[in-house]
Amino acid sequence: YLFTQSNSSIFINSKIEYFIQLGVFAKQYEVDRIRAKTSLLGLNTNLKNYMLNGKLTTKIIIGPFNNKKLLDKACKLLKDNSIDYIIIN
Repeated sequence: YLFTQSNSSIFINSKIEYFIQLGVFAKQYEVDRIRAKTSLLGLNTNLKNYMLNGKLTTKIIIGPFNNKKLLDKACKLLKDNSIDYIIIN
């Protein structure tokens, strides 16, 4: 994970933008399922298509975040709704 953690709090360098990655998927129905869940939570997703081992895949991300409160709020929504994620920059 590309963040520092101290006393269970995430500290963000305000000059760095962070993203929440929800996964990389090869099947469109998986992309649609995640986008529908996040849309109902009021989170806007960004899709990035690229080739991985000769297959077209889609990476789903949310962000950028350079505000700790907004990042924390989005992470809490995802966690409360059992949606896996990682924080990247």
